Amino acid sequence: MSPFFSVLENNIIDIIEELEDIIKDRENNKLEIEQQKIEILDTVKDLENALMLSLTRPFDIAVIGNDKLALGFPWSTRKRIEMINATNNRSEHEIFFKNKCFGISYDKGRLFAIAKNEGILIMDLCGQLWSFLPIEGEGIFYIHVKNDRLYCSDNCNDTVQCYDMKGCALWTYKHSNLRSPMSISSNENPIFIAGCKSNIIVSTNMNGIIAKVICNRNHGIKDPTSVYFEKHHLLMCNGKNAQAFLYKEN
Repeated sequence: MSPFFSVLENNIIDIIEELEDIIKDRENNKLEIEQQKIEILDTVKDLENALMLSLTRPFDIAVIGNDKLALGFPWSTRKRIEMINATNNRSEHEIFFKNKCFGISYDKGRLFAIAKNEGILIMDLCGQLWSFLPIEGEGIFYIHVKNDRLYCSDNCNDTVQCYDMKGCALWTYKHSNLRSPMSISSNENPIFIAGCKSNIIVSTNMNGIIAKVICNRNHGIKDPTSVYFEKHHLLMCNGKNAQAFLYKEN
């Protein structure tokens, strides 16, 4: 082969390699653009979910394991409990109700919900109804379940009631310090109760006898509505100013 054709061949090979590199770069750019589109759409979806949650005013929340939450929406036109994946903040599925569903709790694979004019509904995480307890009370909106005991607060009668899994009353706690009890939480012992109108958080043991005020208005408590206790930490939230406080058990 003549030197001319040898040089020409090498030039052609170089051009082909350059074209191949350009094509690869364009393909990589396409992949990057598509990935960016996916990330943007995911972000928009997350923002839409957060906006929908804020607009529909969830009433109560239940923690299910380490990666799932249940939120109750009694005032939405679509009365429901929504199961949220806590890792990506996305809705996994919804459980719909005929009547308003207020307080919710989770224990041992069971979801408990207080439904207006129905009582306490007991179901699986897919919404399959197992049973219901016709517990009546005009002011019963919150429920907490632990070790086959159901704790309900009645903010009209200023009481906290404990029931077994058959709906039989075991005890009732009432004290002048506790007015308009709301959310209830516990780990093993004691249980914690938010006293909304008395501006306190009360702790009592599982038999409802011994009780003490663990924090009050002097600690920033103002119309508390929600408490959650886990692993020596107590999280509470004010209803008036939406401030939250985290306490560590001594």
